[in-house]
Amino acid sequence: MGHIWVASAWKFPCLHDPPQLQPQLDLIDNALVSIRPSTAENLGMPQLASLPPEVIRVIRDYIPHNLFWRIKTWKRGQQVEYEESNSESSVIRLTIDCYGLKEIQKLEDWPEYGRVRSKACVYSFWAISGAKLSLIHFKFGRAFMERLGQFKYDDFWDTPTPPFTMDSFASPSGGGSKRYRTIDLQNITGLTFFYLRGMLVAVHPHTAGFPTAAPAIQHLPPKDRDYLIWAYVPLSNTDALLRIGVRDTVILRRPTFVNPTMLISTKLAGDFTIGPKSRGTDGQRVSGNQPSVFIHHIPSEQGVGTFGAVSATNSWKDPRPSYPRLLSVHRGPPYYDPVFTGAPVKNVVHVDIYHSPNDGYCKGLLLRYRNGAQRALGQCRIVIDPFKPYAEPSWICYYNFHDPGTLKNTGNCMVECTAGSNNHVHEPLEFGHWACFPMVGHFDFACDHETANIAILPPRNEVDEEVFTLL
Repeated sequence: MGHIWVASAWKFPCLHDPPQLQPQLDLIDNALVSIRPSTAENLGMPQLASLPPEVIRVIRDYIPHNLFWRIKTWKRGQQVEYEESNSESSVIRLTIDCYGLKEIQKLEDWPEYGRVRSKACVYSFWAISGAKLSLIHFKFGRAFMERLGQFKYDDFWDTPTPPFTMDSFASPSGGGSKRYRTIDLQNITGLTFFYLRGMLVAVHPHTAGFPTAAPAIQHLPPKDRDYLIWAYVPLSNTDALLRIGVRDTVILRRPTFVNPTMLISTKLAGDFTIGPKSRGTDGQRVSGNQPSVFIHHIPSEQGVGTFGAVSATNSWKDPRPSYPRLLSVHRGPPYYDPVFTGAPVKNVVHVDIYHSPNDGYCKGLLLRYRNGAQRALGQCRIVIDPFKPYAEPSWICYYNFHDPGTLKNTGNCMVECTAGSNNHVHEPLEFGHWACFPMVGHFDFACDHETANIAILPPRNEVDEEVFTLL
C-alpha cells in the first residue's frame, strides 16, 4: 500500500497551500502500464484489466524476471545478466560495500579458501535452495533483495573465499546475523586480542613486515579506541601455535562466549589463558591441532560469540588441554572489565617493561624464557609504547601505588629489574615500599584500559617450575 500511496500522493512535487489553487499540469505518463481485456481473459484474471495503472506497476515488480536465483552476474550501474540453469551445486555470492549491494555472481560451486581479505567490502553466500526464496529489485542502477516466506538471517565474511570447512568449536545458537572476521595464523610473530567492555572486538596477527597492531582497530568508533585493552600473545621464531580456543566466563547459564577468555597452546610456552576472570570451567571450546585460520565474529552486548578455526584435525578428535583458571588475587581499584594474565617467573632471561608515555607507569611486561618461549603480561603495545629492556634479571621489583589518605590501591604500578647482584636499592617512596623478589614464583597481572597492577605469587604447581626448564 505504501507504493500506491506514494505513487498517488507524490504526483505533484510539493504541497500546495491552499490546495484549491494547485495548478493542473495535465502531463502524460509514458511509463504507465495497462492490461488489455483480452490479455486479462487469457490469463484467467479478467478483473486485472480494471486495476489502476499504479497497482499494475506494483504487480509487475514481482514478475519472475526478478527471481534472485536466475541472476548470472550483475554489477552496480550495469545491466543484469540472467541464465536459466538451476544446478543445485551453484552458489550465489553477494558483494556489499558501504553503499549496499555492489555485485552479484553465480559460482559453479562453493569457492576454495584464499587469503584475500577486504576492509571495504563484505561477502554473503547463498545456496540455490535459499536463493529461490528471494526476489531482487533493480532501480537506478542499484539492487535490493527481498526475502519471501520465513525470514533467515545472513552471515557476512571479510573475504570472497571464506573457509567453509572450518571447525566451529564455539558456535552457540541464535544471535542473529553474524559478521565474521578471518585471521591468518601462518607465518605470524604474535597475536593481539582487543577487549572492549569484556567483549573481543578485534584480533590482529603480527608479522615481521607489520609488527604493530594499530591498523586492526581503525574500523572501530574513535570513542571506543581509548577504552580498548590490548592483550598481546608473542610467538618467537622457534615456537609454534598448537591450539587456540575460548572459555566462557559465566557459569549457571548456557555458554554465550560474549566475554571470552582466550585459550592458547604453543610448543614452547605450553597452555595459558588471557582474558576476564574465570568463574568456572564450563563452556570451554578448543580448536584442533595446528590451526591455520582463526575465525571470530563481533557480538552485540545481547548477542553471542562465535569462534572457529581451520585445523589439521578436528577438535573433538584431539586430547583436550588442561588450561589454568584465571583466579587473580587482585582486590585493587574498580577495574572496568579487566583482563588478567599470568606467567612463570623462573627461567626468564629477558624482560621488556612497557610503560605509559604520559605518566611512566608500567603497562605491561614482555618476557623471554631460556627455552626460547615468550609471554606477555598486561598491555604490550608493540612499536607504539616505550619500553625499558633488562637482560638476565636476577631480581624483579614492583610497587603498586596506594592513596596516602585512604590507603586504597590507585591502580598504577612501577616495575624494575636488577641483574647480576643480590644487593640493589631503589629511590625512596613517599608512601609504602618496593616489593623485591628473586626470579621464582608466578606473575599475576591485572589491567584495564588505564590501570595495571602486578603481584608475584608462589609457584602454582610443578608445571610452573618444569615447563620452562632449559631444553
